[in-house]
Amino acid sequence: MAETAIIVAIPEAEPLIELFRRQHTEDGRQGVPSHVTLLYPFTDTSLLAAGRVNEVAEVIRSFSSFEFSLASVAYFPTTPRVLYLQPDPETPFRGMTRALVAAFPEHRPYNGEYVDSPPHATIAVASDQVLADIERTVLPSLPVAARATAASLIEHDDETNVWRVYRRIPLS
Repeated sequence: MAETAIIVAIPEAEPLIELFRRQHTEDGRQGVPSHVTLLYPFTDTSLLAAGRVNEVAEVIRSFSSFEFSLASVAYFPTTPRVLYLQPDPETPFRGMTRALVAAFPEHRPYNGEYVDSPPHATIAVASDQVLADIERTVLPSLPVAARATAASLIEHDDETNVWRVYRRIPLS
């Protein structure tokens, strides 16, 4: 049994934030690339039948690929705090999440813990001072131009403690 998530990877952001993610986020240390989460948690891998994966693909393929930028940073007011990049526009990400939740109502984003969490690409989870230093490093390199061409259903391997792509699903 392993947990899964549905994400849009952002390879264009890797040169800027990969090192920070590996140092300051658990999923970054576990191999998850820079991304915007569409739905986490999703179905346990033991429950992923071909039909369920095909249902995910059907939802994802109903969306066209799109251009976006990561032009600004923001913070979640959690403890410890979270520094993230804001995608612009965010509407396509919100639309994909809404469609996935409509198709799989038993899976609420972040287990419903955060109501209407904005689409985001987490950079780091750390103390205010560490995040301020990272922000100063990142800001001069913004904006990052990106294109969403696919979503990935990723799974966590409990034995190796690494996330890997279970299936990559192209947008239309």
